[in-house]
Amino acid sequence: GPIIILIDNSGSMSAGEGGITREMWAKAMGLAMAEIALKDKRDIEFINFSSRSEISKHVISHTLPPVERVNKLIAVAEEYYGGGTDFERPLDEAFNDVEASQFKKADIILVTDGDCEISEAYEKRLQKLKKEKGTRVHTVVIGSHSESMERASDTYSPLYDILTQGDAVAGQLFES
Repeated sequence: GPIIILIDNSGSMSAGEGGITREMWAKAMGLAMAEIALKDKRDIEFINFSSRSEISKHVISHTLPPVERVNKLIAVAEEYYGGGTDFERPLDEAFNDVEASQFKKADIILVTDGDCEISEAYEKRLQKLKKEKGTRVHTVVIGSHSESMERASDTYSPLYDILTQGDAVAGQLFES
């Protein structure tokens, strides 16, 4: 089925080592997932987000001509906000989009550095939404940890594990 990928574009994502930022890792992960999904004729929606008011959506259909798909992927990669972090609004947007026929039962993948938590009330709401809409939430975290997202996600994978354990962790995430 389709995939909705939420990419954290907050200021803390500009941290990194050796000239490679968390933002770069997040977008590389998102673009890799998009490539796999599009080859499998699955539609993708990217939601780039930062603070509550900084959010954008990019829908990339597998039926688009290749040049248009590439241009949309470039737009996703080039966009950056640098503000604070809010997980709740982009998650709400993703769950609203799951109602659209193009994204029915889509998996939601959050790629973040984890420098944010969701409220206990929202965590309960998220569990209810997942069950009602028949969708799963997968979190890939780069460089930090979010206890609430670990509890609320169906899978929670530190990027370090994906890089060091390779196929076992990455396969589990990409197959989901």
